[in-house]
Amino acid sequence: RGAGSAERSRLLRSVADVLLAPKRPTLTRCFRCGELAAASCARCKGVAFCGRACQRAVWGVHRQFCRAPG
Repeated sequence: RGAGSAERSRLLRSVADVLLAPKRPTLTRCFRCGELAAASCARCKGVAFCGRACQRAVWGVHRQFCRAPG
C-alpha cells in the first residue's frame, strides 16, 4: 500500500467518524491536517478545512459522502 492509499484509509475513517457521530462535531479543526479551520464545507457543513489546498486534497474522498443536511 502506498502513501496515497494510507491517506485514503485515514480519510475514510475520519468520514465515518463524522457520519456516525451522535451530534455534529464542533468545526474548529481542518478535516485533513488538524490546523485551525477557516471554513466548513458549503454543502454538508459536516467537515471543516484550513484552506483551499486541504479542501481540494480530500475532495475525491469527501464528495462520496457529501450531502446537504436535511
